[in-house]
Amino acid sequence: MTLKEIKKDLRRIQRLERALESKRAIELQSRERIDYLKKAGHPKNTMEEREQAIFELEATIKLLNIPGFIKRAHELKNKYIGYIDKLDEQDQELINMCYINYSGTQAEVAKRLNYSADWLKKHLHNASLRLCDVINKSNIGEGA
Repeated sequence: MTLKEIKKDLRRIQRLERALESKRAIELQSRERIDYLKKAGHPKNTMEEREQAIFELEATIKLLNIPGFIKRAHELKNKYIGYIDKLDEQDQELINMCYINYSGTQAEVAKRLNYSADWLKKHLHNASLRLCDVINKSNIGEGA
């Protein structure tokens, strides 16, 4: 695999994590609205109107397809987890925080780690290079 392909996959994992977070927020909001409508709802709404709103909110939750989305995200993550585990601790931490378990933007991660954004960018690139080496060595049978 090339470094470009690996970085593309890692960025895709990052986007999937952010999208999953967003989908979970929509689901939570929809469930809260369903609970509200089931308990009381607005006094001017008829029971039929409330039931229709509940039906529509439940349809929204189904359309989010969170279980299918989680499956796709984990399939892509699992492609890299074993390889990432072969890196040193700092490389693992950087790749996991920035991509696998998306912990915020690179600037936010750098600040949390008490490093500059430039330091993080440089070290994250180097960690990605080492990940590329691990993957390629493992794929041709040279890896441990």
